[in-house]
Amino acid sequence: MDMVEDQVSWMNTAYAGKEPWTLEYSDFGVVPPHVDMQVQFDLINVSYVHDAECARNMFTVPSLASRHNQNGEGMLTYIIATEDQSGILGMAEFPTRVQESSNELSVNINLETMRRFSSKRGLQDLAYDEGDTCIHEGGHSLGLLHTFEGGCSHGDKVDDTAAEEFPSYSCTDGRTCHSPDPIHNFMDYAPDTCMSGFTESSRRGACGASYSTTGPSCTRGR
Repeated sequence: MDMVEDQVSWMNTAYAGKEPWTLEYSDFGVVPPHVDMQVQFDLINVSYVHDAECARNMFTVPSLASRHNQNGEGMLTYIIATEDQSGILGMAEFPTRVQESSNELSVNINLETMRRFSSKRGLQDLAYDEGDTCIHEGGHSLGLLHTFEGGCSHGDKVDDTAAEEFPSYSCTDGRTCHSPDPIHNFMDYAPDTCMSGFTESSRRGACGASYSTTGPSCTRGR
């Protein structure tokens, strides 16, 4: 329960634009965007469910998770896989693809990406230990696309996000279409240590996006 509460608190810090950040050499001295999104998450309820099949395979068979989302219209449900076999960090459905009342509208998270889970257990891979996967996938649930969604031509349909040709998997990838690379944006694939905020136009686009997507739910993977 403490880990869940810590995770929710961290999400609110991030969505308020207050997550700490470190300038990378590829930033060229420009402070990365980190606006207050005016979004707050309240922890309403935590349920512990014994479902071994879901715990192992919900990312490859999303319907396994959907059966545990009982109130899609009343709240945003985060479902945590405790024994994932896929290696996927998280997955979320877009509100532009399914009805708000649909049990498919949930945020599915790998337990290993929860805040401080890996460090407390002495795991070697700490790239996703801050808990930013919950922030990233929450962005999808509010209608935000990846920074690299449309490549150099279309970007993520958010005007002040730098278009990115390919996702960044490090803090110095340099895969943007022009500098600076949006490695600090929560909607990229960079490690948690790089991510720190959203852009101003992301705030206006969340929940009220004028675009739609016909692709699969968005995932974050190693």
